Amino acid sequence: MSQILVTLMLSQLQISFSQNLYIRKGDDKCAFGALEESLHSLKTYLNSELKDLEQKVKRENIQRFQNLQTQINNLKNCPKGWVKHSNSCYMLNTQKSTWEQANVKCHELSAKLVEISTKPENIFVSNTIKNEDANGRAWLGGTDKTEENTWVWNDSGLPLNFTNWYKGEPNDHKGNEDCMEIQSQNGMWNDMPCSFSLMFVCERDI
Repeated sequence: MSQILVTLMLSQLQISFSQNLYIRKGDDKCAFGALEESLHSLKTYLNSELKDLEQKVKRENIQRFQNLQTQINNLKNCPKGWVKHSNSCYMLNTQKSTWEQANVKCHELSAKLVEISTKPENIFVSNTIKNEDANGRAWLGGTDKTEENTWVWNDSGLPLNFTNWYKGEPNDHKGNEDCMEIQSQNGMWNDMPCSFSLMFVCERDI
């Protein structure tokens, strides 16, 4: 309860009792009636103030809830230039780069080279590239640089629980193919020398 409201209550009580004491010198019955009337007025006043206070608190809580909901919705949306799919945001970078350069550039965007874990995600990524270039190729986050023939996703270090390799791939042609690409035409994967320059797809969590 505000300080102003408390002050008003005390003032009202002081006035009521002052009137009561003054009237009691002449007529006890009249004094009691005056006090009862003052208390009734004070009760009405306090009830009115209480209702106003309840409405104010309710409005403030509704506004806080709406602000919180807006913040949550903003967190669920992807930043400008990114496209949402499932629980991630994706960006195709058309500036051709080596796999290492692409990895660094994704990190600079608080993201990672895309790690594909499902068939729908693979279709989404390949279509994203196809929209830019019908025969496009782009780096994914897979590599076996640490241990040959043991492919993992670079950032998470997780093994591949979904794969979409071309038949006969990965084959480490000439012993120099340690990075993963995807081809937009059919969404198939291939191992490539990490020094090649390709487009790349970055992924970040929502």
